[in-house]
Amino acid sequence: MSDTIDHRLSILFVDDEAKARKYFAKTFADSYRVLCADSVDRAIELLEDNFRNLAILVTDQRMPNRTGIDLIKYTKRNHPHVIRILTTAYADLVDAIESVNEGEVYRYIRKPWDMGYLQDEVQKAINLYLKQQEDRQIIVQKREVMYRVASNIAHELRTPLTGIGASVDGIGKDIDNLLIAYDQAEKAQLPIPHIEPSRRNMLGRVLSVISTHIERAHNIIDMLLVSAQPTANGNLETLSMHDCVLQAIEDYPVAENQKDSIKIMLQEDFYFQGVRVLMVHVLYNLFKNSLYATNGLTKQGEITLAISRSEDRGRLGVLDNGTGISSEEMAYIFNEFYTTKMESSNNGVGLAFCKRTLEQWGASIHCNSAPGHYTEFVLSFPAVPENGSP
Repeated sequence: MSDTIDHRLSILFVDDEAKARKYFAKTFADSYRVLCADSVDRAIELLEDNFRNLAILVTDQRMPNRTGIDLIKYTKRNHPHVIRILTTAYADLVDAIESVNEGEVYRYIRKPWDMGYLQDEVQKAINLYLKQQEDRQIIVQKREVMYRVASNIAHELRTPLTGIGASVDGIGKDIDNLLIAYDQAEKAQLPIPHIEPSRRNMLGRVLSVISTHIERAHNIIDMLLVSAQPTANGNLETLSMHDCVLQAIEDYPVAENQKDSIKIMLQEDFYFQGVRVLMVHVLYNLFKNSLYATNGLTKQGEITLAISRSEDRGRLGVLDNGTGISSEEMAYIFNEFYTTKMESSNNGVGLAFCKRTLEQWGASIHCNSAPGHYTEFVLSFPAVPENGSP
């Protein structure tokens, strides 16, 4: 018995008819590693065991208990890199077309098969998989380069900030004594330069203002590093969404008048498994987009965060009354390095970071928008009890 590992790309074929499985395997086994399943449940087992090298899923629609579209939706949600093909009889054509239109299926192929057509479509799907795999690798490389650049920039920025902070601390130890000495000298009518009381009061506050700006600068550097990092690392903890929202609003480095435009609607708080610093940075990215969209409006810009819970899901809606997103742009907003803000310094990683981070926690994000009226990002989480137990 050979222990050689088959490193070829895999195709998962699902059909409850043994003859169809045998025929498909015989046709493609010379070129690909063919996995066969007779049900959706068995297909999911094979999918989870082999998804890293699985290129294509080909599934029949009609099967016992669960349909092919059920399997395709599961695959799209959990392993979207797998190219999905549905084989269907004429009676199931409406379901097949609907799945294609909703982006769940790459192709549908009518039964009985034209084997030449089936082979052509499988080859096209393989070519698409390889192209997307190449694109994914380029994105990974871009992430790594961006993170290295961001780390170098962060280091260069933090050095002078640390020096300024140390100087502020040193001055802070003496400024109160200097102001007291000035008041005493003025009362003694000593020949000293006159400083207006308002200026003296400002001197008492200026160090606090400088410290605040230093802290905000460090926050911006943290945002840069977290957004640029290749993966959303961190040990999961049980978090309150309301607490995360409050912290994000408090710490977000923006002018107070802009911060005042952010409102909270708390229907019911919920707890979820995540990483606090990453959740706060997800919110930072959403704030940044909403503030950009509402900047310069003739009407009052408003950003509303709605927190609610329904059964076992928690929901956070981030709604703004800004410029909105066109249908053409909507298809790409979660793609890496895509941005509509060409005149700004936006790098196109913010929303991709949000999506990547949330999916690692079993959460999701999607967007609804009407150009010229509103944009809403909806975040959905598996809610957990406060103690984090199932």
